[in-house]
Parts: sequence; structure tokens; C-alpha cells
Amino acid sequence: MSASSERLLRRALCRLSILLAGALLAVSASAKQLLDIPSDPHLGREVRALRSTFVVEELARYREKGQLGCAIYCRQIQRAFARIKRAAVQQSPDAKRLTLVVVRDPGIDAWASATGHIFISESFISRHSLIESEIAMALAHEVMHVLLAHEVFGMTLVKALNPVNRLRPLESLYEDFGSDLSMVMNLSPILKEQEHEADEGGLMLAALAGYAPHDQTGLLSKLKAHETTGLNLTHPLALDRIRRIASLMPIASRIHQRYGGR
Repeated sequence: MSASSERLLRRALCRLSILLAGALLAVSASAKQLLDIPSDPHLGREVRALRSTFVVEELARYREKGQLGCAIYCRQIQRAFARIKRAAVQQSPDAKRLTLVVVRDPGIDAWASATGHIFISESFISRHSLIESEIAMALAHEVMHVLLAHEVFGMTLVKALNPVNRLRPLESLYEDFGSDLSMVMNLSPILKEQEHEADEGGLMLAALAGYAPHDQTGLLSKLKAHETTGLNLTHPLALDRIRRIASLMPIASRIHQRYGGR
């Protein structure tokens, strides 16, 4: 490998380290550029405490319905998560709190809680016929949401964009987020940018974990094939996501070749 190529790799790894260092902040890099709102450590603790209660309730609900735990894809999911988490911990000690939760719920795909719980449904994996490297990208994407503190920053904006919200209980703001269209529309550009951040950081994180980038991106192609038309205020179109990460593929491939799986 030439000296210039080695410098490119080190620069890319430095970029990933900077992304992961966002876990120590309450805001993401892109969001700082859009709205210069200071972090609120108290709000971060409040969000994690509230979401911890929610996660406990979700686990109890899934347990009661007999949908908690894997049945078919245990080996692939657990191996992918172990490799992703190991690579994440090497970049940020905050990744030690990451916890995998596998469910069998046809109503969800994958999502992350500010507590560090990463939920993924076997129904999602089965519906899209995902292979391990694609599962790894889905998990790495959700891990990046946690490490970049996206949920905490989202609630920071909810409070900042409307002065009335500053005095309202956090729990009621979460309830409104699912029903207040104007609130979601105000946040839409930032929510979509956060998805791009999670894609880009997740691609490099999974490459560090030993998954070839071109194998990972089959996930987005499969999501595109099943994408329905209609208004989506929280996620970019799959084609936009594919285009955004295309520019990172050469360097992500070099990261995989040089550092993947170490």
C-alpha cells in the first residue's frame, strides 16, 4: 500500500473516530451545523431514564406475547452484533452499554433506544431475505444512532423549537411526536440527515468489523425494492441513501481490506 493510500485510510478512521466521539456529546455534527443549540446533559439523563422504562415495558410485552428472542437467525444476528459491538468499543468506550434485543414482530424492522438497546425483528430479516453482512449493516446503522446521541438531540430540538415545550414533561413530548405532524415536519430535515449519518458511520463501522461494504449495501437495495410511495418525514428515500454512501465505498473497502476484523 502506498503512503498516500495509507494516509487516506488513517483519515477515514479518524473521521469514524470523530463520529463515534459524538456519543460523548448531546448533539450530532450535522445538527450543530443546522441549529446551534447547546447540549443539555440533564435532558440526556432524563431521556435515557424515560426510555429505560419504555424498554422494560417493551420487553415485558414481547415476553408476554411470546415474541421475545430469536428462533431462526440466532447465529447470524448474534455473530454480527458481537463483531459490530467489538469494533464500536474500540472506537468509543460508550459502546460497552450496547445491548441486543431480538424479537419476532412483523410490525417493526430495527430501531435503537438512547439506552443502548438495539432492537431487530426476525420478521424484518425474513421479509427481506437478509444475509449476515446486510444484518450487520442494519445493526451498525442503529448502533450509530446510539453513539451519535441522535435521540437525545431530537428531543433537545423539540424543546428548543417551541418555548412552550420547555416546561412540558418529557413523556408528553414523546407522545406528541407520534401525532403532531407540524412537529415532525419541523424536524424532518434533521431526522433525515441523522439517517444519512447512521448509514455512513455504520458502513465504516461494519467494514472495521470485517464486513465487505459492497455486501452490506444489499440491505439498501432490498429496502428500495420494497419501498412504498407516500410521505415519509423521518427517513430519506432508499435511492438517496444509496447515492450518499456511494462516495464512501472506495475508502470503506480499503478500511475493510486493511483493518477489517482486527
